[in-house]
Amino acid sequence: SKALVQLCKKKGLMVVADSQSSSTTGDIIKFKGATILAPTEHELRSGVGGHSSGLKILAEKSSRILDCKHLFITLSDNGVLIQNRKETGSKFVYELDYLPAFANSVKDVSGAGDVFLTVVSLAMAAGGSVWEAGVIASCAAALRVERSTEGPIKINELKDRLSAIYK
Repeated sequence: SKALVQLCKKKGLMVVADSQSSSTTGDIIKFKGATILAPTEHELRSGVGGHSSGLKILAEKSSRILDCKHLFITLSDNGVLIQNRKETGSKFVYELDYLPAFANSVKDVSGAGDVFLTVVSLAMAAGGSVWEAGVIASCAAALRVERSTEGPIKINELKDRLSAIYK
């Protein structure tokens, strides 16, 4: 995995990875250098340590260890913490922000992380900022957890949810 990430970076490709530690044994460290990572808080703490540190310290430590440009720490029904790395000359500046969960109710959480990672990646690949992509992906994940069965999220559902948030 490390060699593949490095090869993609050399070619200027966006690298997005899912460590799969929540459902199986995974190791987020093998995706060091990825453009976008969206681990759960548990996956991150398991991978980089910091079991007793606060989320802000965990995010900063993880961004440095993982050499990750955009880190979205999913916090289940507590939303998502976004750690964005900006390059300023020869050093990095880290921006941290939080988005609440946009779900009105939760029927089934399975697949929410996959939906979030997919949508945030597509939104950024289409030119959205890290913040725009985070909001869109959070809305998509909210639509997923509000259902009792899996199925496609339709664009009009996503537009309606975004409109409801930004009235």
